[in-house]
Amino acid sequence: MDLQKLIPILMLTIPFVKGQEELKEVCGCQDKWIRYNGSCYFISENAFSFADAETFCEQSYAHLVHIDTADENSFLKTYLLRMKDANYWIGSHDRLIEGLWTYVDTNQPLTFTDWSPGQPDSWHGHDEDCGLLYFPHKYMWDDGPCDNKIHAICELRLPEGNLLEIIG
Repeated sequence: MDLQKLIPILMLTIPFVKGQEELKEVCGCQDKWIRYNGSCYFISENAFSFADAETFCEQSYAHLVHIDTADENSFLKTYLLRMKDANYWIGSHDRLIEGLWTYVDTNQPLTFTDWSPGQPDSWHGHDEDCGLLYFPHKYMWDDGPCDNKIHAICELRLPEGNLLEIIG
């Protein structure tokens, strides 16, 4: 495990460890974060532009979510359908090259997509360069103007293996 990737996780978890009964905090997620399959997710209550949403996530040593698989996508959609009707930024954009969708923090091409029919479309020639989960289409993906203010989903990937073995 790369120590640079481990430091943010330790900073988030170690302050919470006070005794054996709180050991789960080291291997789990902080309050208000949701754990799924090796990651912790935070659903923002506030709305941000795309850039501000990524900055918001970075303040928690996370990034806008990388939805890498159909299972992860289904988990998030199911969770969001139980919440309020809102759209959510995800970590994809085509701001660098129109039509080439990449992750905002790595600029690597997307490995999975779930675009709504006809999307992405940069509707009527507008600059719709940022990816989002679109409530009216049951959280299928859409593209939207990056300066729109909507909610964000942050993802903090946990290290593989047992964290106690890594630091111990």
